[in-house]
Amino acid sequence: MSVTATEDKGVTVITIKANSKSMFPPLCQILGALCYSPVCCSVQKGLMNPCVTAVIGTIQIMMGLFNIALGPGRPFLNPMDVGQMAVPYWLGAVYTAVGLMSFMAGQFPSPCLVGLGLSMNVVGAVFAIVGIVLYGIEVYDLLGWRWYDYWRDRYVGLLTTADTVSVIMAVLQLCLCIGFAVLTIKALVNRKKEEQVVQNVEDQQPELKEILLTSPCA
Repeated sequence: MSVTATEDKGVTVITIKANSKSMFPPLCQILGALCYSPVCCSVQKGLMNPCVTAVIGTIQIMMGLFNIALGPGRPFLNPMDVGQMAVPYWLGAVYTAVGLMSFMAGQFPSPCLVGLGLSMNVVGAVFAIVGIVLYGIEVYDLLGWRWYDYWRDRYVGLLTTADTVSVIMAVLQLCLCIGFAVLTIKALVNRKKEEQVVQNVEDQQPELKEILLTSPCA
């Protein structure tokens, strides 16, 4: 499958020629061609701030790994508790994946990676809200229990602390995802404005040449 892009008066037209001999359906061919085309994969320096995105991605990865580390050894409280639903593991995996994509989007700011980074952070924000709700419910249940055994009371206190830390990390993850999304949207809007200014200048150049050629003093 070949991809060609033409631009005229601010409008970019992408033409994709399908491969009839390919085993993949046309939709998969189109998505693959767009992901590997120079239009989407070309790195645009200055589109994202690599230092800021590196910090955001690193914090997201660290929170994901720490969230996974809090998973082993959790006791059985009820069939719908955080441990039984394996929340620390899949939530930590999502945090880590979002952090990796944030880091890659900042270091290699191609339109494809930046778009994927934005989408992943939106998904990460949704999962962070889910984590806040699930951990918050368990903390509420733990604080409502009455334990008469000293060791059980101490163990539940540790579990409550771990869940509280997980809630704080989920809130921080939500803030980082929203911040990355805002930075990405601003970068894409500014890039679009710059391209529009360049296009307007290019459109005005033929008019200036025509005026100079038709001028009596030329």
